[in-house]
Amino acid sequence: MVRRFVAERIGSEHLIPLLVSGNTVTREMFDLLPYQFVIKANHGSAMNKIVQNKKDVDYKDLKKETDRWLSRNFYMGSRETQYRNIPPFVIAEKLMLDENGEIPKDYKIHCFNHRGSKHFVIQVDSDRFNGHVRDYYTSDWERIYLTVKYPNSQKAEPLEKPPALDNIIKLADMLAQGFSYVRVDLYAINGKVYFGEMTFTPGSGFERFVPHSMDEKWGEWFDLPRQLSLQKQADLDSPVS
Repeated sequence: MVRRFVAERIGSEHLIPLLVSGNTVTREMFDLLPYQFVIKANHGSAMNKIVQNKKDVDYKDLKKETDRWLSRNFYMGSRETQYRNIPPFVIAEKLMLDENGEIPKDYKIHCFNHRGSKHFVIQVDSDRFNGHVRDYYTSDWERIYLTVKYPNSQKAEPLEKPPALDNIIKLADMLAQGFSYVRVDLYAINGKVYFGEMTFTPGSGFERFVPHSMDEKWGEWFDLPRQLSLQKQADLDSPVS
């Protein structure tokens, strides 16, 4: 469902190519997968695996791991309502690498809507598998001194502003229409922008902000409607269609 939603809102050219999908990993699916790929479950968080060399992966081990993902009811642990009734599904996509052949930076756009006005905070996750750091910027690329879960980079100067920043914000805004708050994850690779995911409750809502004052500030940036359109949110995480 989320792939159809993205294609309708911003165009299918922003989707990472889908390789295979199903409600379990079969031997036939595994044989169809290329040398490199990313495999993940659709019904929760932290259920994904990056495969850089298929020769290093045993089918039985991968099936055991993905079956463990599929057996979980993510809602029971986190009580994030949008995950409550999602039929578990496994999705494999093309592994997208940057111009240096590395895992690209992850641009996570926190999109806020407060009484018709919009606010964006850009979270940049870098070196996720080799000293993960996380930095925050305004839509004008001014550094926000905020730490959440992972340390900030130690560079004195801000990270280089991505050439595609305006397009990243534009696409995130288009996807966020109709939601009081959502985090839209995007990748900028070789001048093109690709969709990653949409998240309504990052860190299950429990990650600590340093300084704590920023936590309250974020709450001022969006309206919590009386009746949340939870079904609409849940639909975004339903199986690929």
